[in-house]
Amino acid sequence: MHEELGFCLLGGYGVRVEVNDAFFRHLRERGVFEWGARPSEEDLFDLLSERIPVADARGETLQRYRFPRQKAARLARSLAMADELTPERPVHAKVPRAFRNRLMAMPGVGPKTASWIARNWLGAEDVAILDIHILRLGRYLRLFPDQVRLPADYERLEVRFVAFAEALEVRPSILDAVIWDDMRRFGSRMVARATVGYST
Repeated sequence: MHEELGFCLLGGYGVRVEVNDAFFRHLRERGVFEWGARPSEEDLFDLLSERIPVADARGETLQRYRFPRQKAARLARSLAMADELTPERPVHAKVPRAFRNRLMAMPGVGPKTASWIARNWLGAEDVAILDIHILRLGRYLRLFPDQVRLPADYERLEVRFVAFAEALEVRPSILDAVIWDDMRRFGSRMVARATVGYST
């Protein structure tokens, strides 16, 4: 779980996926995500402040992480909180949504990230991973209301999505993965036109 948490926290707005991946591997190689490692904020800041090789379409260059202080603080606290959960069986293993909510108490962890971790770690099917692709299609299908805001409306939209998957007799994990991949790779101009101005 520590690795999933670290990867998600290192990403986000303003961080390219290549940088996210490179620094995740950089921290993992130094044992940051091992159970009980408890890296300090200063240790994490030092690691994130290093210039490391990052490969992208332009080749490989030495780069620094964009927000080392902010992410170091979040990572230090969140990884320490993750140690509170036993590696064999989390406290809320039989109640995935409760486990997801516990993850959301960690700094920088919202419902989407927490749902992704709960799904990967517990195989949770009573949570949904909602992003802009699923939101756009959901609005187009009239599954979601026209005016929604995240994260405030996340749980309300999640209930609708899970019910929709059940009506189709498809696991939510399969449905949101298929929608996400299809919309990301191919998109839909019709859906995009229908959702201009849609706020996430």
